[in-house]
Amino acid sequence: MSAPRNPGLLGPNRGTRGTKVAFVRLSNEARSTSTDYVELISGAGAPSGGYGRDAGATLAYFRTDASDATTALYLTANGGTTWTATATAGGLALDAATDITIATGVATLTGPVHTLRGEGAAADAVDRISGMADAEVAYLLASAEQITIRDASVGGGNIATDGDTSIVLETGDAAMAVRSGAVITVTPLALAAGIAPGHLALAQGSIIVGNAGAQGSALDLSAADHIGIGNGTTVVALALPTTGVVVKTAAGTVAGRTLTAGAGISVNDGDGVAGNPTVSQSSEALDENVVAVIAVADSASAATDVAGTIQLNKAINGTTAIDSARQVVITADSTQYEPSPAPKTTVTFGTATTGSIIDSGNGWALIQTDASGAFACTVTNSADETVYFRCKAPELVSDIATRVQSVSSIGDDATWIA
Repeated sequence: MSAPRNPGLLGPNRGTRGTKVAFVRLSNEARSTSTDYVELISGAGAPSGGYGRDAGATLAYFRTDASDATTALYLTANGGTTWTATATAGGLALDAATDITIATGVATLTGPVHTLRGEGAAADAVDRISGMADAEVAYLLASAEQITIRDASVGGGNIATDGDTSIVLETGDAAMAVRSGAVITVTPLALAAGIAPGHLALAQGSIIVGNAGAQGSALDLSAADHIGIGNGTTVVALALPTTGVVVKTAAGTVAGRTLTAGAGISVNDGDGVAGNPTVSQSSEALDENVVAVIAVADSASAATDVAGTIQLNKAINGTTAIDSARQVVITADSTQYEPSPAPKTTVTFGTATTGSIIDSGNGWALIQTDASGAFACTVTNSADETVYFRCKAPELVSDIATRVQSVSSIGDDATWIA
């Protein structure tokens, strides 16, 4: 090889066409005038016109004032008659892209850089890529048509994409294909007109949501009490209520609700903030359904007066005392379990020591307990006999606030002897 004086780069041509930095002759003959050499040149501005001694020389021109990598390197294979700026990808010089048309889902590559065109100039899908050798890399550019590169799980071809999904290329998008064995892995390099995947800027509290173009967009959920929810098309931010039980009121709409008490019902922690909501009968309702526990002493010899007591408990468990005064009827009966026995007219009730007697007669009394459900009085019988006592709900009361709806009795019996 040699580097002889090259008249084409000296004199008046030097200032306008660049400065030769190297001259390499690829020839078996020194000082050959053939075209088998390469010349490297640098200079300001884009190259134009002929360089070198031979019209067919191959030249590489490095532009010193290039604003980007795309216009930094120019090539010519005809001595400078025509110059071509190289295509670049991420700073790598690539061949100029050539168009290939997808045919029945197959893209047949003939070089390293291609623009994919849809069959019939319409949106199309690629299921299989052919024309690539093992370990070969190809750069795929989007055309005017939308091109979908489909994973084998979708299209049944030889393509693998990240996550077994399809890659949708719009105008300005690009992807890289790499063959490994029988599988060609396709990775998006720039989507959504040049936004590189994995480089979506996310503010704190945001998530990535797929959009209509099969790309990603940010959804801000940083505001207090916000969640993401599907609306049938995409995911949107939804504000939760500050407190309360969350209920859906319409599509994409929620509201906070609080369990509230109705008649005869009590609710604790209805909004669930302090604990689980609990629903029960109100104390008033519980006091209207009671169990009467009756105790009447037997008489001593020749005694006619004995002590009698009543305790009203909540029917819900039969052991818890009621919380308010209630009125019930107590009767003295000749039989123990007969539903409506005749009252013992020889028995009377008087001198209440706990609670009060509202009214009374032979064999019965309408009594009112104290606030804890207790009642006590004297029971008198003029006959020597055994008497059975029970309580029941009165049909009439002197104060509606003291009514009961049902009474179950744990009765007692007492015996008078001469």
